[in-house]
Amino acid sequence: MIKETIINGNLSFFSLKKEDASVPPIIEFLDDLKKSRELDFKKIFKRIERFSQTGFIPNNSENFSHEGDQIYAIKAHQIRLYGFFFNGGKEFILTNGCIKKRDKAKPEDLRKAKDWRYEYMKGAQHHE
Repeated sequence: MIKETIINGNLSFFSLKKEDASVPPIIEFLDDLKKSRELDFKKIFKRIERFSQTGFIPNNSENFSHEGDQIYAIKAHQIRLYGFFFNGGKEFILTNGCIKKRDKAKPEDLRKAKDWRYEYMKGAQHHE
């Protein structure tokens, strides 16, 4: 598992990729989003930049929500970026994203985020 920096700040954002992958899945999602829905991309990326600069994610269910099992969603319209906090809340690791088409998160999107978190945490324990 390889962790790559997306934005450094008071709250830093990272992506994860498997050893044999050329690009992290969240970066592929963001690149596709930028091409197909540029305004949504700008809105959600601006939100990430603001969270990074302030080091604070406001308790606002319109922008951010706890999805259970230590998985969170950064939200903008129908866009969801899933991830988890690490390093005492100083890092937010983005795992996957989706364009939501219904009210509730799809179980498979949450499962992907949980699987990434599990794999990362398993590896992090071996490096402590």
